[in-house]
Amino acid sequence: MKILVIIPGLSKEYNDIYYMFKYIADAGNEVLVLTRNRDPLKASGRLLPSHERDGSLEIYRLFNSAREQTWGFWKKMQQISRIVSKFGPDIIVASHQYNLPLAIYIQRQLINVPIILLVEFAFNPRAPLWFLKEVKAISRKLLGRDSKLLFNIGAKIEKDVWSILTQVVSGIVTYNPLDRKFISFLREQYGVDVYYVPWPSVGYNEISNITKVKERAIYVGALAPHKNIPEFYITIPRILQETPTEEVYIIGDGKYRQVIDDLRRQYPQNIRHIKTLLRNEVLKLISSSYYSYVPSKRGSWGFILDSWRVRTPIISTHKHFELKSMHNSLVCSPERISDCINFLYENKKIYKKLCHNGYKKAKEHDALYVAGRMLLIFENILRGSS
Repeated sequence: MKILVIIPGLSKEYNDIYYMFKYIADAGNEVLVLTRNRDPLKASGRLLPSHERDGSLEIYRLFNSAREQTWGFWKKMQQISRIVSKFGPDIIVASHQYNLPLAIYIQRQLINVPIILLVEFAFNPRAPLWFLKEVKAISRKLLGRDSKLLFNIGAKIEKDVWSILTQVVSGIVTYNPLDRKFISFLREQYGVDVYYVPWPSVGYNEISNITKVKERAIYVGALAPHKNIPEFYITIPRILQETPTEEVYIIGDGKYRQVIDDLRRQYPQNIRHIKTLLRNEVLKLISSSYYSYVPSKRGSWGFILDSWRVRTPIISTHKHFELKSMHNSLVCSPERISDCINFLYENKKIYKKLCHNGYKKAKEHDALYVAGRMLLIFENILRGSS
């Protein structure tokens, strides 16, 4: 099978999902990737190679920005046409809805093959405004945070967008485990195949043997709105003043860098900020930390799974993904985070339990297993289209 993948960013040095596509390629398939020359979240300042080949996985990093990849791709159409026509894909995989314009253009102008859409969140009829977070942000600015009109308008827009998407793709894959309960409804309501596949994770056994620094906590992720970074103003002072934690590593960069700068001025000896770091080095830091702090209200799956993989307990201030308090994590309010952390320090039995159960959960997301699931979906959709 020849698989064309259009994705925001892809590099073995930064992305777990790289290994899923690599495993698919190693299973006797050819994978061609069109992406950006900078990873939008993990390596925004570093220019990645414009072309890279790893066995049957080939990557062309053609685009300079998200805007160019979504709406300005026509500037690169001569190059795209040459690459895609020579490859001759059997199927197109658009990772994220904002890569659909290019996927649709290729399908209609170059080669008529099925499109599969990969999303982090499917449309949730019970709690809309997740699928298109921009609708939520814009509506809040115009109408106010608690406006009922906001909800109705945003929900209508999101439902209409979902209806359009389901008409142009042959299948949709969601990585969100909470979407599983809505898959049957979405299939029946919109007449398109919808699947759940776990977010892929890759672990390194030798990293889990690193000695933990008991006074260290860590956060890894973009300093972006959906990561809930302003919460640091509430939690970081409590962590450093009311618990045994003496240093907090923050790995990432983004819109809310000012929050980190403000806190570093307040705690110059206690906060270590690194804007970008290779994945292997990130895993070593997570493994050496006594716990991981997850402030996000959604997402952060890579950080959560990496923490579980290297047996570092998670303390989260919001319940989402597959976090279960007192089982594979501790979940508490931002205001009570110091109580939660102190409880973890004082209870070795709970600490070991969280490490053990988190590691078991991460194994369910193993990239090799996920690649097999994804490949079966591709094959099923191809059979249906023929």
